[in-house]
Amino acid sequence: MHDPAHTIMMPYCAVLALRHAIFFVMKWRFYPLTHGCFDAGFTYTQGRKERIMHVTQKQIAELLGLSQMTVHKALCGHPKISQKTRQRVLAMAEKLGYRRNTAAATMRTGKTSVVSLLLSTILHRSILPQTFLFHLQHELQNHGYALQLEQLPDHTLNDRQALPHALQEWRSDAILINYHSEIPPLMKTILTSQDIPFLWLNSDQPHDAVYPDDKAAATLLCHTLIAMGHRHIVYCDTTRQTHYSSLAREAGYTSAMKDAGLVPRRIGSFPTKEKHILQQELHQVLTAEPKPTAFIAYSPEEAVHLLHATILHAPSPEDRPLVTTFAGQPLTLLDVPLPTMMFPYAKMARHAVEMLLQKLADVHTKLPSRKVPFHLHVPEQT
Repeated sequence: MHDPAHTIMMPYCAVLALRHAIFFVMKWRFYPLTHGCFDAGFTYTQGRKERIMHVTQKQIAELLGLSQMTVHKALCGHPKISQKTRQRVLAMAEKLGYRRNTAAATMRTGKTSVVSLLLSTILHRSILPQTFLFHLQHELQNHGYALQLEQLPDHTLNDRQALPHALQEWRSDAILINYHSEIPPLMKTILTSQDIPFLWLNSDQPHDAVYPDDKAAATLLCHTLIAMGHRHIVYCDTTRQTHYSSLAREAGYTSAMKDAGLVPRRIGSFPTKEKHILQQELHQVLTAEPKPTAFIAYSPEEAVHLLHATILHAPSPEDRPLVTTFAGQPLTLLDVPLPTMMFPYAKMARHAVEMLLQKLADVHTKLPSRKVPFHLHVPEQT
């Protein structure tokens, strides 16, 4: 018997079955991409369903024989947790692949676990070496924070309405300020008035800052050259930098020379940076009496010009003045390895995050700034 209702239902059932089939195929086809959103307890590897073991703070605590609260505070960098305990907790967390559930933490605490790194739109005011950025991101990640980069023009940084509005839009828990030259006059005042922790990087500030100890580095470098027998050491800076390190390094050099009863000599007031004019100026320096036996260059930029001039002046390595400089790694220029004062990027990042965590615990506290020492690398054949 023909049933009209059956005739009507057959196409509908066929469509419904097709929809279920498509859903089933698509789910199994793309499940590895979506399981994190819908079923974070499972994953698929080569077609096999495997259980993910989510590492918790409680598990870390049980393995280390600590309380869960101690583990939590250690992961958050709480100042009352000893460095030894914190290192044990971080090592175990890394071994087990522990990752903080930032979404749950945001919903529970209202915190985003994001730290913003503020940069200028003008490059020389916010120079950011990649090595330092890597260490900074690594240290923050160890404490459950993500790093995001933000750039603002000077007129915004100097605006009492625009800057607070920008900070609010970022939704960050704290701000790292990598702005160290020609700082807008109102910027500090505006930041201080906001209820958000912030810390200066590579900027000579009396409070809440981490920066390299450039004066001590130049003093140590000069003392090392003096101990090697050099007496006619010349300091060279042609960059006309407005960064604090320009004056600090020259001051360190001058202090070391005077302490040793030697006469400081600075070059750098070159009328132009055209290569042939610069080489002429350096030739005059190299031939004037007393002839320099060593140079301290503010940066690799001066070092390469100095080295080129010394090679032209004295082809034999034994007759050349020694060229030294400051850089992020042991420097070799024109196939000549140079004694190098190396920037303490890893230590700076560690100090910066330690201080920022203290500021997060108490936004109104003022912390004494930390000057981080350089490391001197001297090539074996020097």
